[in-house]
Amino acid sequence: MKPPVLIDIELIGSGDAIVDPQIMPSLAELNQADRSLVLLARRPDGWKPTRNRVDQAFKLQSDIEAMVNRGGGMLDAILYLDFSLFSRQKQRKAALIDLAARYGCEMSQMTAICRADGRITDTLAECEIPLQSVDNQHSLKQRIGQILAKAKVDK
Repeated sequence: MKPPVLIDIELIGSGDAIVDPQIMPSLAELNQADRSLVLLARRPDGWKPTRNRVDQAFKLQSDIEAMVNRGGGMLDAILYLDFSLFSRQKQRKAALIDLAARYGCEMSQMTAICRADGRITDTLAECEIPLQSVDNQHSLKQRIGQILAKAKVDK
């Protein structure tokens, strides 16, 4: 199994659309290249272990997955990272280590695409996951293209 591509969930949305239709072809190309797509998101502050609240969080995840699938891509997972007042970097790192183990790779073999600043970016940098910074969806499409081109060269 090839290492996954991690994308900050905030990069794929646009306005009222959960997933911007402009990036659908790029997400489909990841699937065609046998690269798993894992979205990274901040765990919601109101995350409570009640059935109703969990259902709301999973509904959003289900909606995103359905849109990506309709566009020809495939969402493998959404990894929610906890940045609450009492969370620790060690917990976030453990979650990323578990993710790498799931794919049978080292954290350094995964690729992450995130905004240049932010807590998710800081966490990934501390875990030595290679980062590609973007600031808009055009840049996101370009970065995905670069990852896929590099994968073809590495074959």
